[in-house]
Amino acid sequence: MGSSLERPPIMRMHDETLNGIMPFFSTNFNYLSELDTQYPYWTKVKAKAKADSLPPKEVWFCLKIQRETQIVKLNFKEILKFNIPSIAQEYLHQLDLNCGGTLQSVVKTPITENERKRYILSSLSTEAYASSVIEGAVITKEKAKEIINAEKAPKNESEKMILNNYKAMEYITENKDTKLTLSTLYELHEILLSGTLEESKVGRFRNPNENIVIVDILEGETVYTPPFAEEVGERIALLIDFFNNENTKAIQPTGRFIHPIVKAIIIHFMIGYIHPFYDGNGRIARALFYWHILANGYWLGEYLSISQVILKSKAQYYKAFMYVENDDNDMTYFIIYHLEAIRKAYDQLLMYIERKQKTEGTVHTLAISSKITPRQAEILMILKSTASIWTIQQIISKILVSPNTARADLNVLTANGLIKRSDYDKKTQGWHSI
Repeated sequence: MGSSLERPPIMRMHDETLNGIMPFFSTNFNYLSELDTQYPYWTKVKAKAKADSLPPKEVWFCLKIQRETQIVKLNFKEILKFNIPSIAQEYLHQLDLNCGGTLQSVVKTPITENERKRYILSSLSTEAYASSVIEGAVITKEKAKEIINAEKAPKNESEKMILNNYKAMEYITENKDTKLTLSTLYELHEILLSGTLEESKVGRFRNPNENIVIVDILEGETVYTPPFAEEVGERIALLIDFFNNENTKAIQPTGRFIHPIVKAIIIHFMIGYIHPFYDGNGRIARALFYWHILANGYWLGEYLSISQVILKSKAQYYKAFMYVENDDNDMTYFIIYHLEAIRKAYDQLLMYIERKQKTEGTVHTLAISSKITPRQAEILMILKSTASIWTIQQIISKILVSPNTARADLNVLTANGLIKRSDYDKKTQGWHSI
């Protein structure tokens, strides 16, 4: 996947440079080991070597030899491989410590069941929004939450994408303990693409006449050609086996342990690599990532929005794919990128919870002093924080409740003289603080 990205020099065993490289390797062993802690791509290696007055090609060849000693190979009809360098080991250790328990285990203040459900609902909403926008949905985050919570039929394709992504995340959390099968993969595709793609192309793989190419939108060049449609069935069968089993044909040698989070990332990558569907492959890839980490006990995955991080770093996301193809199908680049995205999503979750818990304390005090419920106090705080008029749909998307509940709370606050009803525009009424 990459036309304009510079490819690494090809290392051949009969190259004169390679035949005499071992003395250079021995002399610069510490330098090479330090350089490879972040597993840089060729362009970074070249720039660093030039800055240090070393021959870039020799440095790169030495790194490739060093990487090959730790490589794990996978056979999905062709060989793909990966490494777990020190940076990846550090990320995995942090994730094992923090993401394998419950939400309560990573925050200091006790969390109520109602708060836990709201955090999950907020996470699912955010993930649905971000995953849809990555694939081209044109919508704001607030509007996306409004669509999910308003219990109304979506009006356009972007709104339908949002609702479909949300339903898919719900489907995954409900079915995380079941094995992935061809029929459940088709079902997941139907949930994600219903109403946004021609019906004949939903819930099935590409037909033989649907061999597609991935095009660089800016340059108009073909950057990747997925495998032929005739090969998709066999390749996906291997991937489903890889998803469900440790002792799978894809792992070389069979039975070698692969960390569950790394497996989930590889599954994400392989869906993009195979491109089994006519459309929706990115959404399927991210959905299967979540399914696999939840199936393997990383319950905190329910609260994380990886797509939100990817959305903010789309260039790096696609570049990670390009690195893999350009460097001999080495998936390590994509694994490192994805682990970094998980870490950032985890940090964002903790900051979100901290903000929410501070707000909850203020809300509790306001509820007691105003003799209203905590939820009504939260609405009152929202309106007090701005001079704007809020519609009921904006309230719904902000506090994640049903329209009937929001309307009842607004009526109570109005009757108590705490807020006032006004015209938002010619067609819509709204509320503001007094």
